[in-house]
Amino acid sequence: MMVETMEGHVLEEWAVARTDSEVPYYVNHSRGVTQWDHPEYVRIFEEIQSLNTVKFAAYRTACKLRRLQTRLKLQDVSLQSVATAFDSAGLRAGENSDLVEVKQVEEVVLKILRSAHKHRHSQAALATQLTINLLLNIYDLGRSGMVQVLGCKVLLVVLCGGRLQEKYRYLFNQVADHNNCCTRRRLASILRDLARIPELLSEQPSFGLSLVSAAVESCFKEVEGEVGITEEVLLDWLLQEPQTLVWWTTLYRLTAAELVCHDVKCGVCKQRPIIGLRYQCLHCLGYNQCQDCFLHARTSRGHKLSHPIQEYCHEELQYTHTENIHMGIGGGLRLVY
Repeated sequence: MMVETMEGHVLEEWAVARTDSEVPYYVNHSRGVTQWDHPEYVRIFEEIQSLNTVKFAAYRTACKLRRLQTRLKLQDVSLQSVATAFDSAGLRAGENSDLVEVKQVEEVVLKILRSAHKHRHSQAALATQLTINLLLNIYDLGRSGMVQVLGCKVLLVVLCGGRLQEKYRYLFNQVADHNNCCTRRRLASILRDLARIPELLSEQPSFGLSLVSAAVESCFKEVEGEVGITEEVLLDWLLQEPQTLVWWTTLYRLTAAELVCHDVKCGVCKQRPIIGLRYQCLHCLGYNQCQDCFLHARTSRGHKLSHPIQEYCHEELQYTHTENIHMGIGGGLRLVY
């Protein structure tokens, strides 16, 4: 099987092979070497390393995930197509704890990507290879050839397009019991699968598995003594942007604001208009920063990193939500959607 680049070039020296358990690996005939990672996957992660210059952990993780999302062509995939593909394959909520063969997951992912890229099947095939590569590196690093259904769903739900609250509801339904409640054990399971995503991106100090237990206790704090939580309780907790998942909400804002145009000038690089997220200092009169300058902690004039900052996701405000997120930027960040 040919190995291609995202630009459609065939890498003549590379070929795809499979283990006895149908796990793909890559052979370079000219160098006589084999590796688990697709050459394009290696290149994507080299690109991602350049994002380590982003100062704040939540934004750094979100930027890395956005790069992955676009390179793997998952931004155009709908949540509904993810749900339908798993259901059609017989992998419903009741099977989430099951281990399935990677070949079956590959078929599901290919179906999802082909539905989003109907006239570009070659792109869907490559995107499937890269997505499976990512999935195995997160949930089956030892390449046993078996992955748990829930982990596959979690990864695709995070990286597909769609509204955040709809994704939250879908994941709740995947772990809800016969009473339509989520127990501590089931919440911990889904949070572990989520935490493994930033861990792969070397962001475990801020969002790794070590934080899961505290996150579960935080969620159950308001319903002390209860065996499980309802969808409403879980959604309320998630909308408070718990520290362990703040990278996900940041990814959503980062994506939503990509094409937003603000008719103001950046106080650092002087760019006008500002495209993307805009940051206004609440201490320095009329001082704004573009997304790139803020993410790299650049300053000018009398502005300091300790000053309170307001984030604008839209040019014209539709509604406002204020939240303090402690990211080492002084008193916090006020988010304006």
